[in-house]
Amino acid sequence: MLEQLDVGVGRTEQLVVDAGRVIDFLGPRGRVYSSPSMVMDMEWCCWYLLNMYLRPDESSVGVYVEWHHLTGTPLGQQVTVTATIAAVEGRQVSFTTQIHDRFGIAGHGSHKRVVVEVERHLGRLEQRFPPSTAT
Repeated sequence: MLEQLDVGVGRTEQLVVDAGRVIDFLGPRGRVYSSPSMVMDMEWCCWYLLNMYLRPDESSVGVYVEWHHLTGTPLGQQVTVTATIAAVEGRQVSFTTQIHDRFGIAGHGSHKRVVVEVERHLGRLEQRFPPSTAT
C-alpha cells in the first residue's frame, strides 16, 4: 500500500437508480433503490477510492458493512455516493459513507476493507476451494 493514504480523503460518485437497483415487490409505484444496491454502490465507491492508493499487485476486499437505509429513492433518480477514509490501521482501512438523493440523505454507514496482495490472496482461495478438474 502506498504511504500517502490519509484520514479524510474522499471520493464521490454519481449514478442513476436504474431498474437493476430497485425493489420490485411493491409494484410499479414502489420501485425504489434497494438496500443491497445501496451497499454495493457504497462498497464500490470505497474500493475505487482505496484502489487509487494501491500498488498494481494489490487490491482490497470488504470485511465489514454497517448500513442505515433512511428513505426510498425512486427509479430514475440521480444519487451521489460519498466515501471518506475514517481510519487506517495497518492493512485495514475504515470508511464512512453516505448516499444522497436530491432531497437529502437516503442512507449512511461504515465499511472496512483489507488490502491484499492479489496473487497471495488468490493462492489462499485456491487452497481452500481447489479449482475443479471437471470439464
